[in-house]
Amino acid sequence: MATAEEILVRAAQRNLTLWDDPSWQRELIDTAPPVLWFGRLFDDGTELPKILTIAANPSRKEFVQGKEDPTPLKKPRFEVLRNHTELRSLISDGECQRRIIQGFNRYFETRPYTHWFGKKNGAKAEGLLNGLGASFYHSAVQGTLYRAVHADLVPFATMSDFRDIKDDLIEPALFAPGWACETLGQIISLVKPTAIIVLGSTNAEYYQRYFDVRGVSRRESFRYKTLTNGEDREIHWQTGESYGGIPTALVHLDPPRSPSRKTLKDLGPLLARDLGLDSRRRA
Repeated sequence: MATAEEILVRAAQRNLTLWDDPSWQRELIDTAPPVLWFGRLFDDGTELPKILTIAANPSRKEFVQGKEDPTPLKKPRFEVLRNHTELRSLISDGECQRRIIQGFNRYFETRPYTHWFGKKNGAKAEGLLNGLGASFYHSAVQGTLYRAVHADLVPFATMSDFRDIKDDLIEPALFAPGWACETLGQIISLVKPTAIIVLGSTNAEYYQRYFDVRGVSRRESFRYKTLTNGEDREIHWQTGESYGGIPTALVHLDPPRSPSRKTLKDLGPLLARDLGLDSRRRA
């Protein structure tokens, strides 16, 4: 099994290769290292089993102000690079590797991007996880059954949204050669999750296409009413197994546009049931 340092070196090497492509130069962020995972993977002080959430790729807002303003954040959410040429240090410098990996582990203890992940005891992805008895946050309420860690299909932050560059850039450079699948597979082996939850319709489609999800169930649905105007909406999901039998849920839910915390917590036990998890002591 590859170590975290070995996976990081491999990602840094690919990152440098992408910087040589003018099309990718417009997308990559100068100070952003490859982000292998988000959350306390090592030394969390508990023996809790892990749930791994998966989405597209790290948000540009982890490193810069926004799509129209590439100014670096004054208080970065991760350990950052001086510029992309420091990727070479990630390949050869053990101390640089340890610094970047510590940033992955401390992510939810600093300034997480709550627009996607949600606040502790809040909504978004965290609200759904709480319904399964899981949390991203190390200091979550007593009774948490699972520690949640996040990873992405692709570990490189881009200025454009994944869906806007997946066909022209991401698929030919990272998926078609098998690089993205092999790298995420190494990360999954490192995490050793009890279950995998893929969030987002496009992400679920890519995961099912490239990651050999077996025994996929019929589509399930959960109906709820919106808080603003009481409209009926539905959240859809399917379950199966991937990576040698890990229970996997493909959830057609975009966390920033997700419903209330109560709705998400009500959905959580249904997912837990279909994944074979124990959610009786919900966070």
